[in-house]
Amino acid sequence: MKRAVIIFGEHHSGKSKTINQYFKPLVGIQERQKQFYIKEKIGYILSQSMEEKENLEKVKIVDKKYLDEVNEMINKYVGYDLLIVATRSEEESYSLKKPVQEVLRKNEYFVNCIEILKGMDEEYYRMKANNIYALLDI
Repeated sequence: MKRAVIIFGEHHSGKSKTINQYFKPLVGIQERQKQFYIKEKIGYILSQSMEEKENLEKVKIVDKKYLDEVNEMINKYVGYDLLIVATRSEEESYSLKKPVQEVLRKNEYFVNCIEILKGMDEEYYRMKANNIYALLDI
């Protein structure tokens, strides 16, 4: 079964920190690497928030163009057994969390979501990385 974890939170909440400083060492890869393995499954990390990648902070509205781009972006990676995707929280008007979740499910991923909160201690981010690993290592 294909699995995905959506890591979501507000801007500068620690999503990238959780992935780069704590998750990537768990799977034995360097900070700039995106591909990883858990047992015999191959995974890929989309660690920059989809909203930042599409520069949606300035748009404030998610229109059909951006939804099509989410579909196109995710479809590039559906060959992977495991995916990690970062998005903004749904409370933000330009969040792509729901469309990302829908596209992943449409592509037969079992999807879990993990919220990352801003301003927590380092042990919090370490724990979140361990949670991501556990959800993918099933």
